[in-house]
Amino acid sequence: MLVMVIERFEPGSLSAVHQRFTEKGRMLPKPVEYINSWMSTDGSRCYQLMEAPDERSLQPWMEQWSDLVRFEIVPSCDPPIFMSRSAWNTQPRVSSLSAPSPTLTGHLRGRPRSPRLPRRLPATESHS
Repeated sequence: MLVMVIERFEPGSLSAVHQRFTEKGRMLPKPVEYINSWMSTDGSRCYQLMEAPDERSLQPWMEQWSDLVRFEIVPSCDPPIFMSRSAWNTQPRVSSLSAPSPTLTGHLRGRPRSPRLPRRLPATESHS
C-alpha cells in the first residue's frame, strides 16, 4: 500500500534530524520502501511517499525518530484507483443526449495526466 507520511519536526529539532539522518540514514525496516519526499518551504514538515505492506510496518521506523518528529500516516493511492473504488464510481451516468455533468470525472476527462514520480531515489537525496 502507498502511504503519505507527514513528519512534523519538533521545535528546534531540524538540525538534530539532519545530523541523525547523515549519520544513520533513513533507518527503514525491510518491508518498507521509500519512494520520494518533499520539504515544506519553512522546513517544519517533510512529506514522504512510501510503500509498505501495512501501517504497522512503519512503527519501528517511527519509534527511531519519535524524539524529534511527530508523524501522521495517510494511506494513499493514485486518483484512478481511488475513482474506481469510491462512491464517485456509483454516480448515475449521463447519457450522450443529456447536458454534461459537472462531476469530478467530467472535469478530468481530456486533461493530461501528471507525470509519474520515480519509484525510488537514493537515500542521500532526502531528509529523515
